[in-house]
Amino acid sequence: MHTFKDIAEITVGYNYFVDSQQQIDSKILNKNSYKMSYHVSEVAFNGGDNFQSFNEETWVIGDKTIITPHGNLQIEDTTLLEQGTLVGIQFQVNGTFRMNEFSCSNGFENDAEIKTLALMRQPNNAWLWVYAFDEDDMPIANFCGHDDLDGLASYVSILESYSK
Repeated sequence: MHTFKDIAEITVGYNYFVDSQQQIDSKILNKNSYKMSYHVSEVAFNGGDNFQSFNEETWVIGDKTIITPHGNLQIEDTTLLEQGTLVGIQFQVNGTFRMNEFSCSNGFENDAEIKTLALMRQPNNAWLWVYAFDEDDMPIANFCGHDDLDGLASYVSILESYSK
């Protein structure tokens, strides 16, 4: 796990969207209560900086699941990040990305077990960066895209307000 200073923890499985302390039952747990859209069109395999373009796609970043055309990730834990000028969210996740399904893939990328996914943005910057890591904290891929207007800010704001 990556270490970030002074970051508020969010309790996964707690229903922040109602005024009760009850846990979400397992039937509802698989449904996102809140979500944002992430429009992504560039990837750098193996966490490098050699970004390649692919056909734009939309990922759904929820409070319980991250849904992509290349595999879904179950969110196990969430941490709000504020590191210098970078702000965002780090997710501890469980799931697989089928890396060779990206249209820019050369066909040699393997399926990757994702354990950490971080969404990061610098203030006043339109680009939203996503970093994917495996269980050994090795970079799998970096993604470049954008959210809908104020998507990340609204998402973080709601998570922060319900975590207090």
